[in-house]
Amino acid sequence: MALFIAFTFIIILLAFRLGKALYSS
Repeated sequence: MALFIAFTFIIILLAFRLGKALYSS
């Protein structure tokens, strides 16, 4: 269960960074 939460957190973090990078460009 903890692994699933960590995996989801990483996905959200990557999506946020990607979105911010695209928004900045």
